[in-house]
Amino acid sequence: MAKVSIIIPIYNVEPFLNECLQSVANQTYGDFEAILVDDGSTDGCQAICNEWCERDHRFIYFYKENGGLGSARNYGIKKANGEWITFLDSDDWLDLFYLEKMISKISDNVDAVYCDTVIRMDNGVSKISNVRSIFNFINAGIEDRVALGINASVCAALYKKSSWEKIGIEFPHIIYEDTAVYGVLVYYFCSYAVVEMPLYNYRKRVGSIMHLHGLKYKEMIIALQYLLYLAKDRNIFEKYKREYLELCRSQLSPRWRMAREFDAGNIQREMIDFYRKNFSIDDTSKKIASIGSHIAAKVYDGLVLFPDYQNDVYSFTSIISIMSKPIKNNLLLDYVGNNTYRIEMIKKDLGKLWKCNTQKYDYIIVDLLDERNDIITYKDSMLLYSEAIETQCKIKDNVEILDRDSREGKAVWEEAVDDFYGNIKKTNTEIILIELYLVEQYGSFKNRKSYNNLNEIRRINHRLASYYNYIKNKYNVISVKIDPQYCYTDETYKFGCFPWYYNDVAIYILRKKIREIVWSKL
Repeated sequence: MAKVSIIIPIYNVEPFLNECLQSVANQTYGDFEAILVDDGSTDGCQAICNEWCERDHRFIYFYKENGGLGSARNYGIKKANGEWITFLDSDDWLDLFYLEKMISKISDNVDAVYCDTVIRMDNGVSKISNVRSIFNFINAGIEDRVALGINASVCAALYKKSSWEKIGIEFPHIIYEDTAVYGVLVYYFCSYAVVEMPLYNYRKRVGSIMHLHGLKYKEMIIALQYLLYLAKDRNIFEKYKREYLELCRSQLSPRWRMAREFDAGNIQREMIDFYRKNFSIDDTSKKIASIGSHIAAKVYDGLVLFPDYQNDVYSFTSIISIMSKPIKNNLLLDYVGNNTYRIEMIKKDLGKLWKCNTQKYDYIIVDLLDERNDIITYKDSMLLYSEAIETQCKIKDNVEILDRDSREGKAVWEEAVDDFYGNIKKTNTEIILIELYLVEQYGSFKNRKSYNNLNEIRRINHRLASYYNYIKNKYNVISVKIDPQYCYTDETYKFGCFPWYYNDVAIYILRKKIREIVWSKL
C-alpha cells in the first residue's frame, strides 16, 4: 500500500494534463499512487492518462460519467489506498519536493499538513499566496483558520485518510465545492503542521471552472449556504459565528465588486438576504469609513460587507488636507500616471469630498501613516504631497511646501485635528485610531533586514508618535496597536519594498482586532 494517494480529478484539460502528471512522476518522494479520475472528458485526456498508466505503475486510471469536480474528488477518495491523501487539480502542478517536504512534517499527533501556493497567471506573472504560513506566524487556532477561508482550497494539503473518513464529509456536486466544506474541515483537522514554502502551483487561467464563473455570485452563495448548513448541523456554527461571517464576507465581497456594474441592485439584495438569514445582519447595521494611508483602506476592506471606495475611503490623504478648502485640480496638477485608484483618491483629496459627505458613520478608521509626508500649500488651501501624487502627477510651479517639522507645520496640523474632531463630536461616530508607524525592517516573517535609513525612519516615527499622543490625550478614541514582531514590509510586495507598506499578517491581525470592536454584538 502506498503512503500517499494523489487524487487528480480530470475534465477536458488536455493542454495542461501532461505537465500536471509529469510533476507527479518527478516527485523526489516516490511512495505514492496517483488516482486519475476522468470525469467524462471529451477531449484527449483519456489517451494521455492511459499512456501514463502504461509508463508508470503508480498511475491508476478511472473513468466516470461527468458529475462535477466534487463528485470526482469523492470518487477518488473512495478509490484511494494510501495512508494519506492529497488533491491535485489537473491544470495545476506540484513542486519537485512537494511530497518529500510534506511527508517530513508528519508525526503521531498530526492529521493534516499544509503548504503555501504559487498563483501562476496566464500572462506569466506569478504571486505567492502565503495564507497557510500565516497559520504558523500567528499560531492559528480554529477561529483564525476559519476566518482565513478566502484560501478555501483543499489542495496544497496532505490529509490523514482515516481522519477524513471518520469526519464523514463529502464534497457537494456544485461549483466552489472546496468552499462548501473547507470551513468545517479545519475544525476537525485541528492538529496540523505547515511547510512554509510555496510547493503547489495553481494555474489561474481564463476558461477554468473557477474563473469562467468569476461573476457567479449565486453559486458562491449556494456553496456558503451549504457550508453554514454543515456547521449548524454539526453544532459548531454558534461558537465560530463571527469567523464564519468573515469567511463569507471574504468570498462575497470581491464578487460584489466584480459584478455590481452588471446587476448591482439584485446582487446586493440577494447578498443582504443571505447575511440576514444566517447572521441576522445586513450592511446597514454598521457604516464605516477610512481616512489616512492605504493600510487603513485595506483594513476597511476586511470589515464591510459591501465596500464602497468611492464614498467611504479616503486614502493617500491627511487630516490637514481633508479639512482645508477645495482646489480645482487643473490649476495644480497634471496627471501623468495610469493608476486609476490613486488618481481617484487624489481627485477626492483635491475636492475635499470628505467635508462634502454628510453621511453618518458608526465608525471611522483613522491612521496617521501618511502624515509623514509634507504639505503642498496653494493659495488658501492645502494638499498632502502623497505617494499617489508623487507617482501619478506632475505638480505645477505655483506651489509651496509646508515643512512638517516646522513650528508652523505643527500648528497647522493641530488646528486641522481640532477642527476634524470638533465635527465628529457633534455625531455619535466613534474613531478607531490605528497606531501605524514606518517599519524598520523588510523581508519575511523569519528572515528580515533593516532599512539603511533607520535614523530618518525613527525621526519620522518620533513625529508620528507625538501626533498619536496629541489625539489620544485630547479626544476620546479607540486606540488599536499591533505587536512590533508583525511590523515589517514583505519584500515581495508588488508596489515595492518601502517602510510604509505592511505585510499580509499585519493586515489580518489589524482586521481581526477591529472586527472584535465593530462586530462585538454579533
